[in-house]
Amino acid sequence: MGLYSRIEKKTTGSELSQVMKGLYTYMEKEEFLDEETKHTIQHYSLTSDKANRRNAGWYMTRVAAAVLVIFSVVAALYFIVEPKVEVNQPIAEAFFKENPKGQKLTTFLPDGTKVILNSNSSVKYIDGGKIAQRQVQLQGEAFFEVVKDSLRPFTVTSNGVRTTALGTSFNVKIKDSGQVQVALLTGKVEVVGETDKKVVLLPGKSALVDTHGEMVISVFDEMEITGWKEGVLVFKDNSLAEIIKRLENWYGVTIISNLKPASNFRYSGINNNETLEEVLNGISFVHHFKYEIAGDTVKIY
Repeated sequence: MGLYSRIEKKTTGSELSQVMKGLYTYMEKEEFLDEETKHTIQHYSLTSDKANRRNAGWYMTRVAAAVLVIFSVVAALYFIVEPKVEVNQPIAEAFFKENPKGQKLTTFLPDGTKVILNSNSSVKYIDGGKIAQRQVQLQGEAFFEVVKDSLRPFTVTSNGVRTTALGTSFNVKIKDSGQVQVALLTGKVEVVGETDKKVVLLPGKSALVDTHGEMVISVFDEMEITGWKEGVLVFKDNSLAEIIKRLENWYGVTIISNLKPASNFRYSGINNNETLEEVLNGISFVHHFKYEIAGDTVKIY
């Protein structure tokens, strides 16, 4: 005997009303019913007139049968199909710092990594969360003391060159020529060029990566490479053009030179937290030129 026939023959109006009330309460709680069905069940379940009960019995029997069939199908699907569990994905956290000419900046990234940003440089940090890498985009030059996190490598991208570390300290600089120099002080880093050529650096070694992805590995002078973060300006066999560029970035000035270019103009020197005037005095003493400082403009002749 079918479900409808059993309900029609064995269920009284009173019992049917109770069944409907029970089904309504449960299915409303589980949000299985639409508004029209709710209205129909409420109407016939709460009717007190006997004549209406007799007339309602025929209709209610069919409504109950339909509701029971729907309930059976939904219940079966509920236990067969595993409910989807929403997983909260980590939200990427962004951080940006830009440093103008003539200034040095010490800051901390959201993961705790210390960054010393050189003049005319910028750093952008994106943290993808607990399961992603820590990504940094660098323009100019910066020194990093990376907080250790074995599950989230720390990667600095500078002019197409990627330097990846877990917990270490290193310097990254984009040179005027477009070359990228990575110098490692502690720990271990992997350097990858644009052609995917890679090398693992050990402390005391640097990688100079050109715009074609070719690398030159060498030892480096720590004072020459990282002295800038302590206020030490180091020149090592630099040309006049290189010196002017360094001084403009370091002191935030514009230098106008009336000196004739000379191939033999080379200069080396260490300047420990000295003023622009003190530095120019040293260079002019060697190369016999004069200079004038007016605000943020310097003329040399």
